[in-house]
Parts: sequence; structure tokens; C-alpha cells
Amino acid sequence: MNKRIILITLVISILFTSCVTKSLWSNNKYKESIQNFLLSKDGKKLLIIGKKHHYIFSIDDNLKEVLLSKRKKNISPFFSIFKLNEHNIISGVFTLNYSAKKIEIDDKKWLKENGFTLGDSTNRYKKTISIAGQRYLANEIKIPTSQFNKKYYINIDTKQYKYNTAERLLLSPVAVVADGILVIGTIALFVVFAKAGGTMPDFNYHRYKEKKDYEDKYYSEPKE
Repeated sequence: MNKRIILITLVISILFTSCVTKSLWSNNKYKESIQNFLLSKDGKKLLIIGKKHHYIFSIDDNLKEVLLSKRKKNISPFFSIFKLNEHNIISGVFTLNYSAKKIEIDDKKWLKENGFTLGDSTNRYKKTISIAGQRYLANEIKIPTSQFNKKYYINIDTKQYKYNTAERLLLSPVAVVADGILVIGTIALFVVFAKAGGTMPDFNYHRYKEKKDYEDKYYSEPKE
């Protein structure tokens, strides 16, 4: 009789633990409010600074040229849903949308040379880019928040993410030196897209009837 009670208790305990674990990790998506976009001085890293996490991506020379161009004042980024795996590697696709009231011949040439294609009107172009990088926990460094003309989010799918105590979420390597310059390692960082979205239509919501439908479709605040 005692053995039967012990066995039943053990089974209940296992089932309860399984349910709790499933509950803790059943939230397979979240959104993170973007505070800033930073580019390393050598043009090799794009940093997306979130409220709770920092995302550091390696970029190629073409994207570097676009982000350093004076024409970026007419460019607004739109992010698809990114995926996060068990090693805190994040990957996904984002679109650079270029829009201006009048696009000169030189601008059209530059857009074509840099992989932009014509959008849904003659004054809109777009370029889709795949990137991958690492997610870090935001540290105590105070990074200025850019005054965007609208809210930007990075939307994270965590279905591939599995809790692994050996894969601890590392603190962001972003630091500040004595003169107030932000750095990663020994490389200085500077802001891009400080006024993103100024002339752009609201691409984030073009598939949704209401703005709130987009914001509520997925996400909860990330929890560690």
C-alpha cells in the first residue's frame, strides 16, 4: 500500500513539474521596444538597442554603405519576425524603405546600385536584407534614446529557444569611455536612424486594418 502511495505521489510530482516548466516556457514570442540603432565605426556591426536586450549583428559592405549614406535620412527600417535559438543567436529579415517627395535621377541610380527595387509607387523603394547576430542582456550603460517619429519594435519568435543553464545570457559588451563615447571593444559607436520614419508612410501596419491589431498580434514583454 505504501509503495502504491509513493508511486502515485511521484507521478503527480513529475506531471506537476512538467506543467510548470511548460507554463514558464510556453510564451513563444515577445516584442522589444527599440531605443536606438548604433553602427560601429568600422562599419562591421549594427547594434539594435532594446529596452531589455541589445542585439548585435554583423553586416556586409553594401549595408554599411547604405547606413553611412547621406540619403539614409529618407530611409526607414521595418523588421519581420526574428527567430532566437538556444544559443541566443538571433536571425531574420528586415526591409529598408526609401521614400521622398521627389527622387532625383542620381538618387534613383544610387538606389538601383545598392539593391533597392521600386515599391508600390514611383517615390518609394525598398531593399530586403537577411542578418544574424547575438542577443545580450542590457547592461547598466546609459545609452541615449533616439527621438523616432514613431515606435519601432523588434519582434522575436522564441520557439527554437530552449532553456539551457550552460548558455547563460551574457551582458552587453557596449561600454562607455572617459569622454562619453560608446564603444564595443575598442571600436567607437555612433547613431544611425536618429530621425527614422520622418517621411515614411507607416509600413509597420500595412497588412493590418488597425494599428492596434499589429501591436497586439504577437507579443508580451520579454521575461528572463
